Amino acid sequence: MLISKRSRRESKLFKSRFGDPQSLDFALRQYHRCREEYYSTILHGVLLLAFGVLVALFGRSVWHLFIRHGEQAAPIWRYLSLGVVLLMLGSIIRRVVGKVAELRELKRDMARYRARIREQGESAAGPRDQDED
Repeated sequence: MLISKRSRRESKLFKSRFGDPQSLDFALRQYHRCREEYYSTILHGVLLLAFGVLVALFGRSVWHLFIRHGEQAAPIWRYLSLGVVLLMLGSIIRRVVGKVAELRELKRDMARYRARIREQGESAAGPRDQDED
């Protein structure tokens, strides 16, 4: 690691924690990053679903509002408002599907980093004695 930004000398005392992507620390950091992103993606997906339900309830109430009080209004407005609500629901459903795909990818990444941590941990421990009882 460089002593300072301007210095070209390397410091032997301090090692960068971001230096070696093959180190056990790197895989562990990436696993923790993936796990944190996994939980935040779940929360975001749940919030999107809740928003979708609220938009559907809003659409239903607008529909009933037009049925009850919109006798003199042209029927196109009722269908136009329904179309706008359906477009919003379609957008929300597309985002939820994207979140599910992202969750699958994060799960695969977490399994890959977990396997790498396990491999590096076993190789660092070396062979074990089987005769100790």
